[in-house]
Amino acid sequence: MSPKMARFLTHFSQYTFILHHVRGKMNVVADALSRPPPEGLEDEEEKEPPLPDVTYTVHDCSDECAKNAAQVHEHRVRSAVLRNLSPEDTHLLLDDVDLRGESRPIGVAQQQVNTVDYHFVSPHLAPETNRAFQKGYEEDPAFKQQWLEGAQKEKFVKHYGLLFFKQKKGETVYRLCVPNVKELRTNVMIEFHDGKSSAHPGSRRTYLKAAQWYCWSTMDRDVREYVRTCETCARWKSSSQKKKGLLIPIPVPNECWEVVSMDFITGLPVSEGFDAILVAVDKLSKRAKYAPTYSTADAKDIAKVFFDAVVRRHGLPKAIISDRDSKFISDFWKSLMKLMGIKLSMTTAYRAQADGQTERQNLVLEDALRCMVSYYGDDWVKHVGTIEYAHSTLVNASTKFAPFELNTGRKVSDIVAAEMKDLLQSENDVTLAEFAKNFAKERQEIVERARQNLKEAQARGKEHYDRKRRQVVFKEGD
Repeated sequence: MSPKMARFLTHFSQYTFILHHVRGKMNVVADALSRPPPEGLEDEEEKEPPLPDVTYTVHDCSDECAKNAAQVHEHRVRSAVLRNLSPEDTHLLLDDVDLRGESRPIGVAQQQVNTVDYHFVSPHLAPETNRAFQKGYEEDPAFKQQWLEGAQKEKFVKHYGLLFFKQKKGETVYRLCVPNVKELRTNVMIEFHDGKSSAHPGSRRTYLKAAQWYCWSTMDRDVREYVRTCETCARWKSSSQKKKGLLIPIPVPNECWEVVSMDFITGLPVSEGFDAILVAVDKLSKRAKYAPTYSTADAKDIAKVFFDAVVRRHGLPKAIISDRDSKFISDFWKSLMKLMGIKLSMTTAYRAQADGQTERQNLVLEDALRCMVSYYGDDWVKHVGTIEYAHSTLVNASTKFAPFELNTGRKVSDIVAAEMKDLLQSENDVTLAEFAKNFAKERQEIVERARQNLKEAQARGKEHYDRKRRQVVFKEGD
């Protein structure tokens, strides 16, 4: 079942209804959605305005031209006649042309109506720009010698009062040398990147386009820096680079229930007056607590549920990780946590992965409920306790321990363990003092091993996550 269908079932499960079959030929309303509309009901297409007509005068042919035209269309003499045609008579090559002079309208093509302005680089610059180039040549070490002492014929050429670099690639190309004047070089990059006929290309294509007509020693580097800092590109263009920011895992706590993450599951069918679940997860042992509540509960109600589900059994945590739900950002909740010395760590808005542990636990609980509830789903409260216990006995992939064992220091008893209890006690007879000493030692070792396993799991997760990310150093003002 897809998630979308599951959401629909969850929504409709709060209603009690009976399905009635409607025969196909009677269900005309549904058929209307999948049938083409009858003729005559379609909206008339908007007609484009008529194209403007332009009148041209066709060349007034003489009798000699008409005679030549007849010969042109005879393949036997076509090549001989073509050599004798004047430029004005080239229209004779067209079939079915009226050879007598007249004036008639000729439709202008639609492509010509919406014309586009194209930019053509020209060496004829404004006088002030020309003087800026000449002054720049005199001060730029890269071009000063060629400009003052005379251009070398094999590489540089003076023309139009400017210096050109002579490059031969199949055919000779003259590229205008741009001196080290910030305004001149910036104007070139603006023309080939921001211009109307440029459309903000990337740094490589901007460089290749500009390099056809201009040149300077640091052109490639300057173009890359200009495109990188283009505000329009940064604001509107999609990026093909890796996403910014490497993963920074949340530090592993030293003890169980030292750090707790919390979230809500809402929109559930009403069951015994409840329609939501408060999910609290220990950051170290990964043990979860599921507390039924209702979606209209305020911060005071949630505080009571939290104390009953977590604090009463495991004590006060040092920190709580949560999203920015209205209950968690209320003045009452903040004041209460401050009085108890609990640090509130709230995730960034619309950044669910910052509290991925609880989001994952929500998914696990929802999947388990779907497998256990009735058809209408209004008995989910009866199954929450069973699911909580079952999940606490399953080995966690990160810690390599079951949450119950890591939290209590002992493995959960099952049928096989109960039958072998007497046998195990007879083989391992120890005094009460020795048992207490071993229990404390094993408890400490288990917690430390779990912490080490968590750190290794975080390292693997960070390595996998950072493959598609890149480190970015922001400066003041960015």
